[in-house]
Amino acid sequence: MGRRAGVIGNYERCSFNLPGTGTFYGTDGTNPAVGQAGRLEQVEEIRLEMICTAGRLDRALIALRAAHPYEEPAIDVFSVKTLSHGEGSGRMGNLARPITLGDLSRLVADQLRQPQTQFVGDPSRTVTRIGIACGAAAEYLRDAHRAGCQALLTGEARFHACLEAEELGIGLVLPGHYATERFAMETLAQQLNQQFSDLMVSASEREQDPLKGI
Repeated sequence: MGRRAGVIGNYERCSFNLPGTGTFYGTDGTNPAVGQAGRLEQVEEIRLEMICTAGRLDRALIALRAAHPYEEPAIDVFSVKTLSHGEGSGRMGNLARPITLGDLSRLVADQLRQPQTQFVGDPSRTVTRIGIACGAAAEYLRDAHRAGCQALLTGEARFHACLEAEELGIGLVLPGHYATERFAMETLAQQLNQQFSDLMVSASEREQDPLKGI
C-alpha cells in the first residue's frame, strides 16, 4: 500500500527505476535464484528507489525480503531531508512534557471553551509531538503523521479521515471549526484596533457556533 512506502505529498506508489547489470559470485552453501554457485554471474537487474517513513521502514524491509527471490537482496537505506517550500498552513511542535490523548483533548476543550470536543484514537496513547491546523484541515493528516506527530489538532474532519487516522495510528482532536478560528478573529480585531486607532474593529458579536449539543 502507498501508505507504507512510495508516498510523496499527495501522490502514492512513487518510485524510480534504473536498469543495470549486477554481478555476484555464490560461495559454498548458497543457492542463487539466478545462475549457479561457484561461478561469477552477470544479471540484468533494476535498481528500485522509493520513499519510506522511518516509522514504516522495518515493515517495508520485511515485506521486501519476503517478496524478493534473491537469498540476499541488495538493500540500501538513505536518510533524506524534504526541501522546505516556505511556511505552510499548519504548524507542529513538541510538548513540554508527554500527555495522553485523552488529557490533551480535555486541555483543548478547556482552553477553547468547547465542552463538546471530540477526538479519535486511544485516550491512553502518549502524545509528545502535535500538529495544528485550524478549521477543517484533516488533509494534513498524512503530513502530520510523516512528521512524527502522535496527534493532529484541527476543527473538524470527514468520517473517512477519522478512519484513516485510526489506521495510521495518529490521534485526532476535533473541538469544532468555530472554536479553532474564533480566537484568531478576536486577536486580529485587537491588532487592527492598535494599528488603526481611528477605527473601531471587533469580531462579530452576533456570530455563534451553529452546532449545538444536548
